[in-house]
Amino acid sequence: MRQYLISKPIRFFLLFNIIQAALFFNLESLYAQEPFSYFKLGISGTINPNREKFHEYWQPKLGFEGNVESPFHFGNIQTGVLYLPFRGKDVSYPNFESLYIYAGWNVELNLLSRLSWINGFRVGTYRMSFVDYDTNYPERNESELGIGLDSKLSLSPFGNFFIIFSGTYMTIFTAKKIHLVFTSIEIAYRFYSPKWLTDFLK
Repeated sequence: MRQYLISKPIRFFLLFNIIQAALFFNLESLYAQEPFSYFKLGISGTINPNREKFHEYWQPKLGFEGNVESPFHFGNIQTGVLYLPFRGKDVSYPNFESLYIYAGWNVELNLLSRLSWINGFRVGTYRMSFVDYDTNYPERNESELGIGLDSKLSLSPFGNFFIIFSGTYMTIFTAKKIHLVFTSIEIAYRFYSPKWLTDFLK
């Protein structure tokens, strides 16, 4: 039976978030946010800049991510989809498309009036679909657990529009773990929920 052990960088970051929460929030503020009072929709371009053993066989291309985020008591909840294609460096390794479907949580610290620092984690399913299937390769599709952490700088130049610069570290629990780093630039828009929707979601 495969054991899903959380890697040291993720354990460190989870601990960091707990300490961060303890330092910047008191008990009274834990429930200061109105759940689902707004939704923030974002879309971003994503690249995978790190290199490890996995990258000796596959070359990452430009990817895209879409997500939606909303406050929920303490922090924000988020769900999204990250798409990233990989191309085999040799004909022995088939090209594949990756799709990471996740849910996550983060906490936001206001640094300046229009600048904030956001840290959180995400958990989801990382699906690999081999589009150039070769009979010598045993799998057409593979789905594995993916656990990640992310850190973002969010700038709001005007109104409810945001420009977000982010870095994400993720571990994919294949037989031999894959560690991926993503960097992205995101454009997001926040809209406030009508009262009937807020009451319904509660």
